[in-house]
Amino acid sequence: MVVVVAAGNSGTDNDTTSFYPCNFTQANLVCVTALNQNYSLASFSNYGVSSVDVGAPGVDIFSTVPAGQTIRDPLTGWTTNNGHWTTDQCNYLVDGVSTTLTTLVNPFNWCDQTGTYVDNANDKIYKTFDLAGGSGQAALFYQPFIETEAGSDFFFTAFDATGGDPFDGVNDNPLLQFSGTNDMNNLYFIHDLMACRTNMCTVGFRLTSDVGLELGGIGIPIVVISTLEKDGNTYVTLQGTSMATPHVAGIAAMVRAYNPAYTYADTVAAIKQGGEYVGALDGFTSTSKAANAMGTRIGSA
Repeated sequence: MVVVVAAGNSGTDNDTTSFYPCNFTQANLVCVTALNQNYSLASFSNYGVSSVDVGAPGVDIFSTVPAGQTIRDPLTGWTTNNGHWTTDQCNYLVDGVSTTLTTLVNPFNWCDQTGTYVDNANDKIYKTFDLAGGSGQAALFYQPFIETEAGSDFFFTAFDATGGDPFDGVNDNPLLQFSGTNDMNNLYFIHDLMACRTNMCTVGFRLTSDVGLELGGIGIPIVVISTLEKDGNTYVTLQGTSMATPHVAGIAAMVRAYNPAYTYADTVAAIKQGGEYVGALDGFTSTSKAANAMGTRIGSA
């Protein structure tokens, strides 16, 4: 089996900073960098004279995308039951750069980690979204940082498809119950909201506690709701090494179709040898070539 993978989109040298799966060394792997419309290395594309094999078009690729919508909530307009939840501007290290993000927090001083949530907490925060107008998939994606007393204090997520409080015992749909801490590392949750495809889909979070040890609490800097439709005709131009990689995967499939007896080694060799020399790839890939379907086909005949 031939495995064709993308080089990555950080504009860095994979020979210096490994990027996987590109930097795996298995002989059946082909790693692809992206070329722009001038057949030069795309500005965003990773490269590597040892780790990256060939280039392929990866800029302004006309492609289908799933119909639907993506709502990245600005974390404003949420309803709370007692004011213990609020928003604050917190600093995070994103790709090595200090970045300030609006964050749902409990307690109010969660950002500087100087306080704790209250005893006997029953703190709720929720917001209503319009997810009507389709019958496809819907999902809630969020990234909470959680520090609660394990087994005693809990973080909940739920929804109510009728626009009500998702924790009032009426039309509640629980999604998550979590207790403990994620030690401030990234912890992502994704939940199915298919049953909430209404114009009154209320999503909420809740923190409960007992009397005793209370810890740092909850911070949520990212809340995204996405919907996908079964039927849609949506096209966009995209860029990335993930746009370049399918060109080479298609060539691999073509070679095997014409030569059923080919091994993975034969197929990989045909892709590399049949490529077109591109001077702009000198020092950036192992072959200095762009993948070429005709050259590969002729060379493998």
